[in-house]
Amino acid sequence: MGKPVYTLTAGEFFGENNVYGPEKQIPVAFTVEETILIQLTSDMVEDRLGEPIYYAILRNFLQKGFDNSKELCFLTDVQREKIINNMNHRKSEKG
Repeated sequence: MGKPVYTLTAGEFFGENNVYGPEKQIPVAFTVEETILIQLTSDMVEDRLGEPIYYAILRNFLQKGFDNSKELCFLTDVQREKIINNMNHRKSEKG
């Protein structure tokens, strides 16, 4: 087993980009104790979370884009946040 990337605690989730993302991947997780996982479909997420999940997914896609871009990877965290918040603000203005 490889080095842990992130440790989830009760109530946290992983694989959210798979719900709406263009690439279908199989999220992988290893547990150190007995764990219950619940599979959520895009319809289930939409019914329960609606707009907040879109913002979380947009944020993740943008962060990945910032990290993978030769030009945008040099933006500071503050600059990235301003871009993300501006995009979310514009979306909410359009309704």
